[in-house]
Amino acid sequence: VVVHSNTTAGVSNFNCVQTSSKRVDCAVRISSSGDLKLKATDQAGNVSYAGKSGYQISGSNYTGFGDKPRITVNAPTKVSSSTITDTKIIVTDTKGLSKFGVSIRYGNTAGVSNFNCVQTSSKRVDCSLRITRSGTLMLKARNWANILHHKDIPGYKIN
Repeated sequence: VVVHSNTTAGVSNFNCVQTSSKRVDCAVRISSSGDLKLKATDQAGNVSYAGKSGYQISGSNYTGFGDKPRITVNAPTKVSSSTITDTKIIVTDTKGLSKFGVSIRYGNTAGVSNFNCVQTSSKRVDCSLRITRSGTLMLKARNWANILHHKDIPGYKIN
């Protein structure tokens, strides 16, 4: 999947991940008004086109956007003698976000492994992880309007 040369909207951060043998999920940041057109080619060489017309950008903000993503963390276990496996993260946004916009923030002090996010709808991302070392879990989420939100969860302790 590529951005077609007839695209008139300003685009950056175009990223696609093949999620199955028949599906590719893509995310893109749109920075200026216009139309987005995509071109996809399958393994047999078949080409298809898709797009969306009429993105409207006002100044540096997306029209109708403005709220930051909401990060909800369910961390029933904060102290353990071994790896903590029951921390769950739900990120939502009223206008939309991508699983590619959710990540561990720079400065995180908790040991993290198996961080995995799943796009459950255009407005929700569910994540799971394993805490392997004591510290503070530091998350960030960015929505389609490029509005960033941070959330820190202190107090993880592995004895």
